[in-house]
Amino acid sequence: MKKRLYFLALTTFFLINGFQAAAQCPIVITGLTDATICQGTSYTFSGVTVTSGASLLWTSSPGPGTFSPSATTLNPTYTPSAADIALGHATITLTATNAACPTTTVSAHMTLTITLLPGTPGTISGSSTVCQGQSGVTYSVPAIANASGYNWTLPTGASITSGYSTNNITVTYSTSAVSGSVTVQGSNSCGTGTVSAPFTVIVNPLPAAAGSISGSSPVCQGQNSVVYSVAAIANATGYIWAFPSGTNITGGSNTRTVTVNFTNSAVGGNVSVYGTNSCGNGAVSDPFPLVVTSLPGTPSSITGSSSVCAGQINVSYSVTIANASTYSWVYTGTGATITNGSTSNISITFASNASSGNLTVYGINSCGNGIVSANYPVTVNPLPLAAGAISG
Repeated sequence: MKKRLYFLALTTFFLINGFQAAAQCPIVITGLTDATICQGTSYTFSGVTVTSGASLLWTSSPGPGTFSPSATTLNPTYTPSAADIALGHATITLTATNAACPTTTVSAHMTLTITLLPGTPGTISGSSTVCQGQSGVTYSVPAIANASGYNWTLPTGASITSGYSTNNITVTYSTSAVSGSVTVQGSNSCGTGTVSAPFTVIVNPLPAAAGSISGSSPVCQGQNSVVYSVAAIANATGYIWAFPSGTNITGGSNTRTVTVNFTNSAVGGNVSVYGTNSCGNGAVSDPFPLVVTSLPGTPSSITGSSSVCAGQINVSYSVTIANASTYSWVYTGTGATITNGSTSNISITFASNASSGNLTVYGINSCGNGIVSANYPVTVNPLPLAAGAISG
């Protein structure tokens, strides 16, 4: 009876353990698929399953990378090696072993692609000396390994006008741009690479805005050696002056102080100035209002009696002269007295012995004398001579 019971127990043991061994075989690995990561990051496996009872071992090629917490964990985290990164990918192998199975070892593989960060930029080329306000300035850098885009930095006041995010850009410098450096770094879906060595750019300034002009106003037609000046304009190597018509700069041309002559036909208007240098022109000054006082104009024809009698009194004559404040009349004959001779309307008294002559006039104002009128001939008819002795 005891032998029979022992046999039944032994039979039951082998049936149970035989079923368990059969349930663990064959060894099956699932969930191991290709993946992609960025340079500088690790990859954590998830969803990998292996038939229970098998022992595990993770390996990599070219490796050796690091499996954490260990290479025998079901779903570890893999940190690529330098060799993996240099190659751009690694082959990961999971080996499962169960000595109780007919096939004791099974392996599965996956490829881990490593997207590399952009490489180190080469040397930037372009204009190292520019002007404020300059456009169409180009900068370039050799293609950066693994870069899908390019991040540029520019001096303050500069902006990219074309080629943005490429390795060849066109830049415009504003009128307020300052000196600085150009740098670039590559970018891709994984981030940005190292920044290039700085490329130094010197931004030469435009002349500053001109200040207020000082000088004489009003002035006279025909006046000479009138001086106008402006405070020194920062960054200016020259000065460009503008005057109304009829003026000539006779001294100090292209400097901040000029000497001007006004012709007899000069007119009023605005004076302005701006600074200039090799980069261009600065802002123009505020206008300086210039009043030009005209000389007396050309006299009109004199009106009045051209034939008078000796002894005639208060004979009227008149003329019109633009811009005249006073008048100067001259009669070339003798025996004539001019009344109110500083006005445009005069009267002349001819003495009994007055002679014929020419009447002229010219205007006068604060700027000087105008031109003399044409001669106006006046004939003085004499009175009859005194009667002689009577005979009879």
